[in-house]
Amino acid sequence: MGDGPNEGGLSRKHIRAQIDGTLERLGTDYLDVYYIHRWDDETPIEQMLSTLGNLIKEEKVNHLGASITFA
Repeated sequence: MGDGPNEGGLSRKHIRAQIDGTLERLGTDYLDVYYIHRWDDETPIEQMLSTLGNLIKEEKVNHLGASITFA
């Protein structure tokens, strides 16, 4: 994580970097579940959802989960 707009949150670049890093660390090709734990007001919801959907299409993630509290 850093200070730039793509270094945190649920931007396309950040989600992809986190997934790829996790898969590499675990030594696997896919995750059973990918959970998001907070809402990101800085990233358009369409970008976030299309990125998550593409991870399923690419078979990097089997299921999505969310535990989000809206303020």
